[in-house]
Amino acid sequence: MTQKRIVGLDVARVVAMLGIIGYHVLKGGGIRDIAETWQASYWVAWYLYLLCVAAVDLFALLSGYLGYTKKVYGSYRLIELIFTLFFWCAVITCVLRVATPWLYTSWWSYVVSLCPPIITRYWYTVCYLPVFLLMPYLNLLLRNLTLRQADKLCLVLVLVFSVVPALTAHDLFRENFGFSAGWLLVCYIVGATTRRRELEGDEGEKGDRLALRIWRAIRDFKMNGYLLFFLLGLILLAIKWANITLRGDDWYYIRTYSSPFILAMAYTLLQTLRRGFGGAPAWFGSLMATLANAAFDVYIIHAHVFIYSFLMDGKFWWAVNLPLLVIPLFVLGVAVGIYLACALLAQVRMAVCRTKPVQKLIGAVSGWLDSWLCPPEWLPGA
Repeated sequence: MTQKRIVGLDVARVVAMLGIIGYHVLKGGGIRDIAETWQASYWVAWYLYLLCVAAVDLFALLSGYLGYTKKVYGSYRLIELIFTLFFWCAVITCVLRVATPWLYTSWWSYVVSLCPPIITRYWYTVCYLPVFLLMPYLNLLLRNLTLRQADKLCLVLVLVFSVVPALTAHDLFRENFGFSAGWLLVCYIVGATTRRRELEGDEGEKGDRLALRIWRAIRDFKMNGYLLFFLLGLILLAIKWANITLRGDDWYYIRTYSSPFILAMAYTLLQTLRRGFGGAPAWFGSLMATLANAAFDVYIIHAHVFIYSFLMDGKFWWAVNLPLLVIPLFVLGVAVGIYLACALLAQVRMAVCRTKPVQKLIGAVSGWLDSWLCPPEWLPGA
């Protein structure tokens, strides 16, 4: 029996992917870095950028939130994602070889185009692989911990891998500012523990311990979540302004993926979006499910090394000259346009994956991996 989809979680996936596209438009497109600090457009661009940075943590939190409640562990989806990656790389290479032959000047150009991870492109997909492979072990660990132990584990992980590096401004534990499987594991555990807390509650727990007080404060928080998200972004922008003014640098560590502010922004979005669409009409839920299912295709297509360099890299710098209120609308419009175009193309890949030969291939590989990786006795009861 398939679990009923939560519309808010589909919305969260769509919002996260829009944030990632917006991140690429602002940074790769040149909007973020072309203006000077004395220009108002500089601060508008940076504020939008800080909001978009939270998208990666939101995706990672979602993986834990959804992964914890899996009744059946299966790697079919993982193998399908890997198939999707190489399917689109092959298609894009063929199309660009005909449309833009000057991009392919050597054998190395073909290697990079067919397998972008070789030059660290698609870093999130590569770093997510160990998270997925460790998922049954992580879930087994979290189910055998008491709630108090799980809470304490989350606090220790966030303190060690987020708060301390941000405050000391050093990558003490070599987590590469959040560009790592280690940080995605931290987010997975936080997301999974959040889901367990929501399922089990805190009835019967005694004591006034810090972790329980934090959990109850988050659960009972009355402030509008969207307002808090934008407020945290403003605080980060204010910190950047203060550091540039007083110290001459912008405290890079406070705005990386592993920053406690960025993590808090992503967590706020997860909780707010999850709760906010309970009464959504059926057509809206269906639309969000369709767009959410295409999110990985959107990521692979628009972030392909040659698509990115040819259509996006440095192409939007002129947007800083737009009126201040138009800049956010421009970035949102470009992100939505890219998302919809790629989501439409994703239907081709989905049709291919529904064919029997491809299903048989993916099923054979995932079946072998499942039997080796996750014995049935590890799974929770249905």
